Amino acid sequence: MVELSELQIDATPIGGPIDREEQGRKPKRFLKPMTAAVRNTITNLLGHVGQGCLSDPPADKVKIHRVNPNTDKAFTARSTGTNEVDNRALNRLLNSAVVGIARAERVLSDHYEQSNLRKRVRRLGEEEPVSCRLDKMLLLNSFAQSCGYENKDLPAQGITAPPQLPFEEFLGLDFELPDNFKPAEASVQDLDDDQGEEGLADLANMMLGEDWLNDEDVPVDASQFQLPANLQDDAFDPIGLQERHIPVDVAATLPSIRAYETTLEAYKR
Repeated sequence: MVELSELQIDATPIGGPIDREEQGRKPKRFLKPMTAAVRNTITNLLGHVGQGCLSDPPADKVKIHRVNPNTDKAFTARSTGTNEVDNRALNRLLNSAVVGIARAERVLSDHYEQSNLRKRVRRLGEEEPVSCRLDKMLLLNSFAQSCGYENKDLPAQGITAPPQLPFEEFLGLDFELPDNFKPAEASVQDLDDDQGEEGLADLANMMLGEDWLNDEDVPVDASQFQLPANLQDDAFDPIGLQERHIPVDVAATLPSIRAYETTLEAYKR
């Protein structure tokens, strides 16, 4: 009984839950520690922002680096990291299986409008407006004007509604080609013109001697038709290709087969 209890006590920590010490340990850092070499590398890279790089165009032509006057922080204008962040955020917003066009357009417009606003405030140092949505700011102005405030006291000034676009947007599901690309319908007159005058004259000559008032059936027999003299009876016999034996010379070429040379023959040779 003592040995069995000792085995159970020894097996309890292994088969039980995770140790408390393991749960209390913090995960290791993913980034490298800030050593002197890493700090020097970062300092050299940041020096290109203030001094400029040889591969960059002139600063007066293209403003690659933007410095926030409020925080005195420099940002690069050619970075694509924000695009990746925006794409990941859109994947989280549009995570449903079926997304309507109206909802997707509204979500995309709001997301990129807020993203551009954050960049203008954090990177360029602009003042953050009351709201990032134009309709909300116009609504606040209308409420303020209805309460008796003047234009100079409005929370958001200088706001103008965007003009309506001159073109009409459509998906193209009801699109039709112009009339020039549609095939013209053939009329009865066009069909009559295709016959020609000669065909109409032959048809009139054939129908001229017929008695259309006689309703009796006209007997038709094969003997009343005369065959041409150059045709014989055997010309109408069926052609039996299966009964004919056509001699054909077939030459079969077979490869020459040679036996392998044995060890004894090779030794004799």
